[in-house]
Amino acid sequence: MTKRELDQFIKNLNKNKLKSARRFSAISEVRNKERFRLKVKNIYILKDILKDTYLMVVKNYKKDPKYRYFLAHSLASVSSDLLVYLAKDFAVEHDLKLIQYSLYPKLLRLNLLSLKEIIDIENYSNILTLFKEFDDIFKKRLKNI
Repeated sequence: MTKRELDQFIKNLNKNKLKSARRFSAISEVRNKERFRLKVKNIYILKDILKDTYLMVVKNYKKDPKYRYFLAHSLASVSSDLLVYLAKDFAVEHDLKLIQYSLYPKLLRLNLLSLKEIIDIENYSNILTLFKEFDDIFKKRLKNI
C-alpha cells in the first residue's frame, strides 16, 4: 500500500468514522524521557477488515510528518490492571503499546487497546496478522483464569 493508496483508503473510511460530541482524548508518548501529547484527529472503524480494529489518525508533535497513523485493536471493552498484566509480555515482545482509552467518551468505559504505528505502509497486513495472533493468545489466557 503506497501513501496515495493510504489516502484513498482513509477517504473511503469516512463513513465509518467514530463520532464524539467532545474531542477525543490525546495519547501521550514518552521520547527521550519527555512526554509528548498526540492529539487524536479521527478514529476510523475497520470492522470489515478485522473485528474491533481501528485506524487512529493523530497530529504529530513534530513538523514532519504532520499526521501519524496507528492501528489499534481492542482486546477488552472494559479494561483492568489484571487484563493489562495478562497482555503485557506479548505486547513488549512484539513492540506493541497497550493503552487504556475511551473510544466512546459518553460511556465512561476504558477499552484496552493495543497500538502499532504504521511507519512503513507495506507492514499493514503484518500488523493485522499480529493483532489476530494477539487476540487468540489473550483469549486463551482469559479462559485459563
